[in-house]
Amino acid sequence: MDINTALLEAHEADREEAHESASEALHAIEALQCTDTWMELPLAVQRQLSAAHATLGALSHGLAEG
Repeated sequence: MDINTALLEAHEADREEAHESASEALHAIEALQCTDTWMELPLAVQRQLSAAHATLGALSHGLAEG
């Protein structure tokens, strides 16, 4: 295996791990939104988490598209 192939494979593995992490964080926010605790959070926190959810969704999608 040459160095370029190894670098490409390492980059792809890193991208896949980033996609997986973004997806897990996205699903964690969704799970939180399904709890009673979500409704107890201050509105500003709900908005921040909702914005983070949207950002993570775009990131996850972008990483999956490659």
